Amino acid sequence: MQHRYSRRLLGRASVLAFMFLAALVFLALFVGSSKMPESRSGNGSKGRVWEETGSGQSVTKSGRSGPEASPEAGRVLQGQVRLDDGVDPRTLLMKLEVVDGSSTMSLVFPLGTRGDFSVMDLPPGNVRVTFVTGQSEDAVHTIESVPMEPSGIVTRLEVDLREGLHLFTFEVLGPFGEPATDVMLFWRRAREEGEPDIYTNWVRGPSPHAITSTSEWIDVAVLASGARVLEVPALSFSRPLQLREGYPVRIALPEEVHPADDGVSVALRLAALEFDPRFERATRRGRGLLEETGEYVIEGSEVECIVPALGVYEVRWRAYREVSRDGIQILHLEERPGRVEVSPGSHATLFRPYFPLELYRSKLKDS
Repeated sequence: MQHRYSRRLLGRASVLAFMFLAALVFLALFVGSSKMPESRSGNGSKGRVWEETGSGQSVTKSGRSGPEASPEAGRVLQGQVRLDDGVDPRTLLMKLEVVDGSSTMSLVFPLGTRGDFSVMDLPPGNVRVTFVTGQSEDAVHTIESVPMEPSGIVTRLEVDLREGLHLFTFEVLGPFGEPATDVMLFWRRAREEGEPDIYTNWVRGPSPHAITSTSEWIDVAVLASGARVLEVPALSFSRPLQLREGYPVRIALPEEVHPADDGVSVALRLAALEFDPRFERATRRGRGLLEETGEYVIEGSEVECIVPALGVYEVRWRAYREVSRDGIQILHLEERPGRVEVSPGSHATLFRPYFPLELYRSKLKDS
């Protein structure tokens, strides 16, 4: 009898334990579901609509529609630009103009490495899309109006720009036939009579250079250290570009100056008195290849410098004195720069430009 009563108590305990565990599992599920993020799209169904917007592109609107979608919320424009093989999508920018009544908002975005783009939180209004080249911002393709949907629907734009850009590859060779290691290559649409002669695009780095243009014909100019400016007009195909050595300029110190006896080294730098306006789009550092030579240390009484173009150059002097194994004292001699004028026949001239002799002697005495 006692054994049967014990079994009955054990059965009841098992049932209570099972019910307690079931209650814990239900509570855990309820709490977990309450922490899940709430969907912004409501319970609407997915939809997909295609609309043709003209040659070269199509628009897809995909997403969820539902009671929570608001026309005032941010809209999304995604898509991809298709280009010819070899054309880097990063040479293009996407410009958006959102027109809402009398106000216009302009936005600029780069393309991804595969030509993809994604623009979030666009305000209400009509959207105009233009694809332009990066530096000159020449328009490649414009879509006057992209039909956009309210928030919650992604508008997808596919644009085919194949055959819209032209790819050129230039290998630049130095004066002695070696691949040029530091080159600035400028280009512009082939110039017609009466048009400005400014080069609108440039790239700097080692050879070769691959560039894209909206024009089939381009003008090219190349700048490199130690070489003359090379200009090649009206190119329609890729080709090697051979540079020539720059213009030599021989400069001598005054007869009264003997750096070795004074325990110093004297150096000079040539800087163009006026920069070439054709290359004004380049950065100041970039134009330095054209406007300023490297520093030349004079061994003896004279030195030969190389300049990239004809014209008038300033001569800026400086002296150095070694004060220890690891220390050098700089003697600035920039009281007033000298000048030399480089012409086609000046290679035979030994220039003796102004040298700040009194300042030089004073610096030696004080150092």
